[in-house]
Amino acid sequence: MCVVDGASSAGQAALHLAKFAARVTLLARGGALAASMSDYLITLLKATPNIEVRLRTRVADGHGQARLKALTLEDVRTGQLNRSPPQPST
Repeated sequence: MCVVDGASSAGQAALHLAKFAARVTLLARGGALAASMSDYLITLLKATPNIEVRLRTRVADGHGQARLKALTLEDVRTGQLNRSPPQPST
């Protein structure tokens, strides 16, 4: 499960969803959360083992028919694209 944004509301959403989801990924285009997120939220995010924070990452594309099943994520520094979750090998 992904939450896209680097502001305090995104941090709060990630913490809430982490209570129910096996894994939550917080995606932020910036290089640090401190510019737009409260310090206490950053501390809580780091202390929550099933939350991954990916900085300098943007959503490049979405995949799925009736519902969203995967995202293509772009590293804004390198331009490298990765699919999340990865597509199974065939």
